[in-house]
Amino acid sequence: MPRCTPRGRRNNGADGLERWAGQWRSTARYASCWVAQTLAGVGAQEHPDLMAESSSPGPTPARSMTVPLTGFAVGAVVAVLLGVFGRAHDPTLAGTTTLGFRTVLAMKVVVTVAIGVIAVLQLLGALWLYGKLGAAAPPWLGTAHRVSGSIGVLLIAFVAYHCLWALGLEYGTLPDGEPVSTRTLVHGILGCLVIGALVTKVVAVRSRHAPGWFLPVAGGLLFTLLMAAVLTSAVWYLAAKGWPASGY
Repeated sequence: MPRCTPRGRRNNGADGLERWAGQWRSTARYASCWVAQTLAGVGAQEHPDLMAESSSPGPTPARSMTVPLTGFAVGAVVAVLLGVFGRAHDPTLAGTTTLGFRTVLAMKVVVTVAIGVIAVLQLLGALWLYGKLGAAAPPWLGTAHRVSGSIGVLLIAFVAYHCLWALGLEYGTLPDGEPVSTRTLVHGILGCLVIGALVTKVVAVRSRHAPGWFLPVAGGLLFTLLMAAVLTSAVWYLAAKGWPASGY
């Protein structure tokens, strides 16, 4: 694609009308070249939900490193605060629910499996919307992606509440003298990091001034941490004990 460099003014002795027409053609040629390059790169730079807004008339918003730095900093602070709360809080089953399962732990396993499925669907949907699957995304995919993402966020908050409120962040030994396993400690830390990464992802989705790499990096970080948390909890439980039974 040719470089979009505007040509200089003509000064060939023609009258004012000819000079004006030449300048107009040069400006139009430059504008059409700039639009073509912008449309060619918009899929890699913008979130699918923001593409329609990005193609609207108006100046392109300035990209700033302040947004991703702030997003990561806020996410880190949230993760640390949750860890501190998990250590300071006295775990209790009061204010929790089992959703018809025998224990809170069994309920968390089932809901966490659902979260893992939604996370995989979110990844596939994002790749499809970005045109990485080799096929055009259907018109309804954007709405389905947002709805399933919102459901996933609610389920993550639900499980995180039950983890912190009923179990806390455990390490060392339990009150009954039983040692806390490395898996349990790692899972607790991952759970705090997931919520921090979720906050960072929300900042990335809502921002109009972040660099193009911020959203995919924030999304990839959230997906990686979330799947690690699922593997160290629900997947481990299913492999060791099988699918939890419902009922009391």
